[in-house]
Amino acid sequence: SPTGDSWGIFTFLCAALCNLPALPALNCSEELGAGQSIQQTYDLTRYLEHQLRTLAGTYLNYLGPPFNEPDFNPPRLARAERVPSATVDLDLWRGLTDNARLAANYRAYSRLLCYLRVLDGQVG
Repeated sequence: SPTGDSWGIFTFLCAALCNLPALPALNCSEELGAGQSIQQTYDLTRYLEHQLRTLAGTYLNYLGPPFNEPDFNPPRLARAERVPSATVDLDLWRGLTDNARLAANYRAYSRLLCYLRVLDGQVG
């Protein structure tokens, strides 16, 4: 039942969150060297990837057909352009005035909105 699956997902998430403090990557009680920090970040990423893969199966079963069918392949959008990259030089960004930053954010969100409208038009 959807309610039972929801409780199962909720229980799983609670268990995962309760175990997060035990992860060495989240134990920030001591100063770390660059190598240790990178390794712990990698370990945390692998742990989260494992948890998400585990959760994905449960979630897809909760969604039901067609999402939980083994041969399900989501439609690809042929006409949609790539979403612009969100990368920006931090020093350049910090050097902008508030108005310039606001204008850049407005342009970025406008492009994202146009992209989502294209996706909506292709799916609908």
